[in-house]
Order: sequence, then structure tokens, then C-alpha cells
Amino acid sequence: MAVSNSIRLTFAKENGEHTSITVPYADSAVDAEDVKEAMDAIIAAEVIEIDGEGLTSPVEAELIEVETTDYVIE
Repeated sequence: MAVSNSIRLTFAKENGEHTSITVPYADSAVDAEDVKEAMDAIIAAEVIEIDGEGLTSPVEAELIEVETTDYVIE
């Protein structure tokens, strides 16, 4: 059995709509303050644009944990 983590970051765009980015291999020990700081840094860097719209503010972040069980098929 394996557990993998990712984090889904949701941002508001300039047009008011929301968009999400999922980052694999997230560290489950990171706290909400660190995640908000990272989201603010992404916005400030202006490196992401979706359909011509820049990101304006963090909306939410979710840690996603997936537990996978492998079956042996013979």
C-alpha cells in the first residue's frame, strides 16, 4: 500500500472566475500559512496566465491524500 499527496491550489482570476493548479508530491507537514505565502508568491511573480487572465488572489488550498493498494494478479 502506498500513500501519495498532492495539493490543489485555487486562485481567483482577473475576470472573477476561479482556476485550480494541482501540485504532486506535496509535503503533508506544510501548514496553511506556508501554503498562503507560496500562493501569494505565485501571484506576485505573474508567471501564470489562464486564457489571458492573470491570478489575483488565493481562494483555497486542499491537501489530497491518495492511498493505493496494489493487487497481485497471477
